Amino acid sequence: MNSDCQKIKNQIADLVTGILPEAQVHELEQHVNECAACRDYARALKDEDMLLTEFFAKIDANTTHQQERVLQAINHSSVSRQSETHLIWRTIMKSPIT
Repeated sequence: MNSDCQKIKNQIADLVTGILPEAQVHELEQHVNECAACRDYARALKDEDMLLTEFFAKIDANTTHQQERVLQAINHSSVSRQSETHLIWRTIMKSPIT
């Protein structure tokens, strides 16, 4: 690994995530193709990025499911309380004391 590799490591991360400016992509890809250490580093970052993307996609899917369950529970609770209120008022109004 030469001194260029130390400078390029941050750029490799930007390349993997797709935020590296187009002007620098060609030069960096050329270096990665020629340098085994940087190529391995780029491959490891791509693998890590892919795993994290899959992991967060699963979390997002699970979060959506949980949000739906919470909203259904809230709606059910709201309907249940309304019917309880109506039952209480009926009981009060039918009472001979009232």
